[in-house]
Amino acid sequence: MKADEVIKTEVLVIGGGIAGAAAAIASRKAGADVVLVDKAVVARSGQSTFAAGIYAVCFPDRDNLDDWAEEMIDLGEYLNDQAWVDLLWERNNPAAMELDRWGSEYGRQILERDEKGNYIRRKSRGHIKTFHCIMNSIPMMDTLKQKALDLGVRIIERVMVTEFIRNEGRVVGALGLNPQTGKTYLFQARATIAAASGAGFKSAFMGHKNLTGDVLAAACRIGVAVQNMENVCSNTCARRFDIHGLNLFVNVGGKLTNGHGEEFMWSYQPDLGNRGRMQDLTLSFCQEVEMGRGPIFMDLTSASKADQALCRKILPETFATFAAAGIDPFAQKIEWMPAFMGTLNSGGGIRIDLEGATNIPGLFAAGDITPEPPHGTYSFGGVNIAFCHVSGIVAGEKAAAFAKKEGRAWDDRGTRKEIQEGWERTLAPLKRISGADSMEVIFHIQSKIIPKEYGYLRTRTTLEEGLSSIRAIRKDEIPRLHARDPHELMRCLEAQNLAEVGELILTAALHRKESRGWHFRKDYPYTDNKNWLKWVTLTRREEEILINEIPVPTPRKAPPAEITVPPGVRRR
Repeated sequence: MKADEVIKTEVLVIGGGIAGAAAAIASRKAGADVVLVDKAVVARSGQSTFAAGIYAVCFPDRDNLDDWAEEMIDLGEYLNDQAWVDLLWERNNPAAMELDRWGSEYGRQILERDEKGNYIRRKSRGHIKTFHCIMNSIPMMDTLKQKALDLGVRIIERVMVTEFIRNEGRVVGALGLNPQTGKTYLFQARATIAAASGAGFKSAFMGHKNLTGDVLAAACRIGVAVQNMENVCSNTCARRFDIHGLNLFVNVGGKLTNGHGEEFMWSYQPDLGNRGRMQDLTLSFCQEVEMGRGPIFMDLTSASKADQALCRKILPETFATFAAAGIDPFAQKIEWMPAFMGTLNSGGGIRIDLEGATNIPGLFAAGDITPEPPHGTYSFGGVNIAFCHVSGIVAGEKAAAFAKKEGRAWDDRGTRKEIQEGWERTLAPLKRISGADSMEVIFHIQSKIIPKEYGYLRTRTTLEEGLSSIRAIRKDEIPRLHARDPHELMRCLEAQNLAEVGELILTAALHRKESRGWHFRKDYPYTDNKNWLKWVTLTRREEEILINEIPVPTPRKAPPAEITVPPGVRRR
């Protein structure tokens, strides 16, 4: 079949968060023709819009860069790409200052300042010698979108990218679908940047219900290597409300208590307590509840009036939710829980080099669709936005250079077969008269990925059982998915993508026989730096998943011991 519209460009950017927008701007500044395509609306969807006010910015004139790098490596549990750590902090401050300046030029405040005009810097999740700035996420994204448009970036919204197109082993474009109208698109590009985040599995937490691993799964289908997929991320949030803001809450004095009234995080993370990393918090929550000491509460009653006002300003969506429920979180404790985020945040993703390039020529990746290589498992708050911003710029620059020097002209004959097969996969659910309901299938997938025995406190038995179930879903339920309209077709494709990503997660988790980051194995409850200081990479070859182990280089800093205590273990 022929697409309803063919769009030609030099650089195609998929995803409109901070990484995608930064990539599009960087490519355009480098002289490339750029198209940015987003599944929803740029600056009003995805995680960047709900980034909860935290942006780690290093100021070389007052901060010790070695301290920042070493703290990042320590807290990232030595799974960091240490070359990426250096690159991140080398480019971080100029990028952040440029963005803040653009905001001022457009009449928006991105980074908060005090009454003297100095940037407000705080410590929250994980920070010891490091800091983060307070950032307004919606003005940030509005600024990036406006800058991209002013530079001449073409933005195509409400188009779900479903498949990559290759010619002679190179990525040369993609297929897309508007889930409201059913309009189909063929994007032809000399270089492509995947920046569409990962798979959140439609779980609790604000800002990621439409992030279902569409581009991640499509990349894996053409043989792109992924890394750290066992390290599935979780944030924490209110049990009864879909909100965000933990980083800021613990910064203003929020305390986490268990059902016995104990401020328990000091027993798991003596150096940081309530400001522990996300893996410290979520695994500790699970352990406390499993040991009969639940539920968990967030106690914000000690926050000052000034800090209460700051929270209300930076987290308007969260406080609108509290107001609608008739709750004042500064006057009562709120029940709290882990919020599963899958490969989002610092979970696994597409393996990239220092130029944002993947193992497939013509395809680059940036932001949360990667494993965020400088982060390791997860280091400290604000790195996600910092990395997404810098990696977007790097990938944008390198993709533009690739498009100019190595990109190839479109070849109708060489791409015809792959395009036809891509449309057949994309549109198959519409052609079935009846079949499986997509949301029911998604629930089946969630039930084998999110519960604590699969996503938090794992064993060989639970992982093998979960993996067997996901493979059965892929074999028996995915081929029966049925859609009556374009919107239902999108849901069917989301279910397919979540099943494919879920299989990768459980495969990697079963392979890594230690505990590190969010990956906690009850049958291997220690971090084993002697045998497992490695990146686990996966590559699809048809229905086979190839597993590889890559030793982690440690040019800057190595682990202090062969065996260490991982997150989620009481230390006192």
